[in-house]
Amino acid sequence: MTKPSRKAIIIGAGIAGPVAAIFLKRAGIDARVFEAWPYSAGIGGGLQIAPNGMHVLAEIGLADEMIRRGSIAESFDFYSQSGARLGSINRNMEQRFGQPAVNMSRATLNEEIIGKAWCENVELAFEKRLVSIEDRADQPIIAHFADGTSAEGDFLIGADGVHSAVRAHVIPDGPKPFDTGLIGFGGFVPRSMFENTRSDSASRPRSVKAVSLATAFAAPTCKTA
Repeated sequence: MTKPSRKAIIIGAGIAGPVAAIFLKRAGIDARVFEAWPYSAGIGGGLQIAPNGMHVLAEIGLADEMIRRGSIAESFDFYSQSGARLGSINRNMEQRFGQPAVNMSRATLNEEIIGKAWCENVELAFEKRLVSIEDRADQPIIAHFADGTSAEGDFLIGADGVHSAVRAHVIPDGPKPFDTGLIGFGGFVPRSMFENTRSDSASRPRSVKAVSLATAFAAPTCKTA
């Protein structure tokens, strides 16, 4: 007798949710992804995918495309506010770990991941804001959404970010996000802006972080693959 396929409910269609759904689908588990917000493209700042994350993207066939659309981080160099070089880390990442670290916009990454999930026949539903979970012993778990609909599955995965509704259900008295008073900011700039401003021209800056007691600014200046 053929066993029915297991069903997974995934809350959150950012980065982790659709990727998890792709792997579950390949393992023979029916996975459905539910996202609270409407589908949109072009939203999100910049981020860097480390080599371990690039290996995951390679498994689903997206590493080469992310390298093409992003920029390889050759190193991360630190300079003081006065321009003095403080140090350099994360060199030769591809040689050391089998994949490079890659800078890209979050919008680009999310667009590619969502597209890949659709191509792998993963069902994604947007504007589905989770409001409650029925976790019943020896019965399917039920996710209830703000629009009055619901979904059943054998298990549920929370991939809905720092303000996770799933986490609040699992650990209702757990720690909550709070404002630390710190602000991080950064941006992408062409290498040409730096190449003629450093005295140590033999060591071109790749990713630059200017550090002082008052400010910190990270600006990846990377080659385009």
